[in-house]
Amino acid sequence: MLKPAWYLADLDFYGETRAVPTPAFLPGGLPELLSGDEQPLTPARVIQSLRIAVAAVEHVHDATGHTVQLLRKPEDTRRVLLGVNLLAAHLAQLLPGLADHVDRQLPENHGRPAGPELRQAAAMAEQVAAHASEAELALRAVEERQR
Repeated sequence: MLKPAWYLADLDFYGETRAVPTPAFLPGGLPELLSGDEQPLTPARVIQSLRIAVAAVEHVHDATGHTVQLLRKPEDTRRVLLGVNLLAAHLAQLLPGLADHVDRQLPENHGRPAGPELRQAAAMAEQVAAHASEAELALRAVEERQR
């Protein structure tokens, strides 16, 4: 769950995308995999969840070659930007915890510290989230002026 942060968009991604039709199917086992309350969290479940997330982002990235056809309306582009904002926000909040784990798991004489670099990446992810939010706000303002 995301913590409130300055770089988060002020709109609810799920509320904004509720009207978008969803596929009639979900990959087998996906609801069970992602319902963390019902099953214990294991390293395998975390890795499987990351594989699903990466596959989903790859799908969106591959679709960028078709954006002229897919994102004809500013509201559709806004929804994509809201999703990008959330993805970046999750990275921004995930990476500092990973940095702590890396710091604990690497020997002190390892050489190049990885933890500080992950913390820097988290700060960069905050900036990505903020820029996606600003772009969404700009498109929303254009939409409102056209009404």
